Amino acid sequence: MIKLGDFQYDPRDSLGRGQFGSVYRGSFITKPSKYVAIKFIENSRDTPLSFVLKREISVLTALRHPNIVRLYAYYIDEKRTGVYLIMEMCNGGDLSTYLSVKRSLSVNSVRLILRQVAHAMNEMSKLKVIHRDLKPANILLCHCKHCGKQATDLPTEEITFKIGDFGLARELKRNEKAATVCGSPVYMAPEVHLMKPYDSKADMWSLGTIIYECLTGKVPFFADSIFAMAELFQRHPAAKPPFPNGVDPRLSSLICSMLAVNPDERPDFGTLIEHPFLTDNASPKYVKSESSGVPTHQIGFNHKPMYNQNERTPKPVRHAKEDTVDVRIYRESNRIKASDIGFKDLIHAQKPKRVRSSSWGRNRTKPNEHRVSAVLFK
Repeated sequence: MIKLGDFQYDPRDSLGRGQFGSVYRGSFITKPSKYVAIKFIENSRDTPLSFVLKREISVLTALRHPNIVRLYAYYIDEKRTGVYLIMEMCNGGDLSTYLSVKRSLSVNSVRLILRQVAHAMNEMSKLKVIHRDLKPANILLCHCKHCGKQATDLPTEEITFKIGDFGLARELKRNEKAATVCGSPVYMAPEVHLMKPYDSKADMWSLGTIIYECLTGKVPFFADSIFAMAELFQRHPAAKPPFPNGVDPRLSSLICSMLAVNPDERPDFGTLIEHPFLTDNASPKYVKSESSGVPTHQIGFNHKPMYNQNERTPKPVRHAKEDTVDVRIYRESNRIKASDIGFKDLIHAQKPKRVRSSSWGRNRTKPNEHRVSAVLFK
């Protein structure tokens, strides 16, 4: 067992490995039954420690919200071999896995998920933080670990949904917009595909895509490459996805507003959380279907389910080739899922409590204990 300050982990208990390091299941030393996720980020020639620290430890220290995965502490190995991030463990996997089993969700389940994620995103928007990689795999699930059930066996009401993986997140200054093309193509906003400046409205599009997928089991727009997606949005700036019969028109209208190709027509997160669909506890039943009236094959709707109807595993989604978008994005997203609790980039660091090195001496460590510099967060 390897000790890191107040935490410990067994290197054999691995949750996964990504381009920048490995994730392990750990626990509090004083309370072994309370698990944490420990990510070790390696200091290599390709990913120097200064770069990783800048990417990893700037945002979550300020983001304290029940629907955002928490960072407890981080430790810097004094041999400069890497950094350990100690994070909240989410025991229910991710929304992508949940949807692969459930296929599609009820309107009320969609409301519960959207309400939680929207409030977390609103907190981020207050701090001018954009996520830039919202997708089902980056929404983690937590539930009562003592119930003896998997998250996929539980109703949505018994699950807490948390935003994770802030590897592409960044803080925007006042009136500033981002320009880097990054994210997962299926969930990227039109302005990102078209290489235009963007802000939190791009996250609004991504969330709209996720909610549409929760409702229907498929993404609203799909093309074979990032360039084809860009062409789709250029040719059909007023495109709207079709909805199944019986959907609450307030929900379909809300999703359409979130998926407006023009970002100026999308709501902000402060407006979203006040929407009647989210403030109501239940929706009446409706039977009228709503669509744009444009044949779906003409505007690139993905009318095929994301998941095989006879299987419990997701169908692979075709993305653009690695050379069309930041290669690091694809390598990271394909090798390690958000359910492995991987994070990067956090902002507005509150002044942390610094812990002095062990009294065992400058060059000595206790058995099975790594010598590290620690930063803890209350």
